[in-house]
Amino acid sequence: MKSALSGLPAAGARIGTCAAIMLSLAACVTVIRGDGNTEGSAKREMLQYAASRGPVYLEMKGDTPELPEVHRRMAAAASGALQDMDLVFTADRGQAGIPDYRFVLAFNPAARVTERDLCEGGPAWVRRSEGETRLITSFCAGESLIASSITTAPQVSGPDDPVLGEMIRAGVAETIRGRATLGGPRP
Repeated sequence: MKSALSGLPAAGARIGTCAAIMLSLAACVTVIRGDGNTEGSAKREMLQYAASRGPVYLEMKGDTPELPEVHRRMAAAASGALQDMDLVFTADRGQAGIPDYRFVLAFNPAARVTERDLCEGGPAWVRRSEGETRLITSFCAGESLIASSITTAPQVSGPDDPVLGEMIRAGVAETIRGRATLGGPRP
């Protein structure tokens, strides 16, 4: 007769392996607060207002914003980034509830591109990066920056790399995090 505890070593090993994988993935992504002058709770209220009318628009800047499939994947990765909010993103501006309230993502932007630039509608010139991927996430109301974050990770291999989705979710979460983002250090 087997004890109810006889499967614990194997189960513990599986849990330990899963925990190690999750920690190694999480350890790859670094997020810092960015620019913006909106108080913490006000950012969340603005996002709740934008999401109350439908999906929130996720805009991409850089090399390939015209690739609809990549853009859809990025919007899907961002959806659900905030555990306490039923947040859905769309890659189609026409489907957004309030299109002017949007998140703008720029991967590996040139050094001169700022978080505010993303809201103002101009292109985000891209620099090639060896060994690291850098993501600026800006939450915008029209051409005004509400808040932002900067996320870095080892170089991602492409749109299917799981680190990419983790970067997007971490960037959205840090941008909306419940504290003021009155500037911050730059990586």
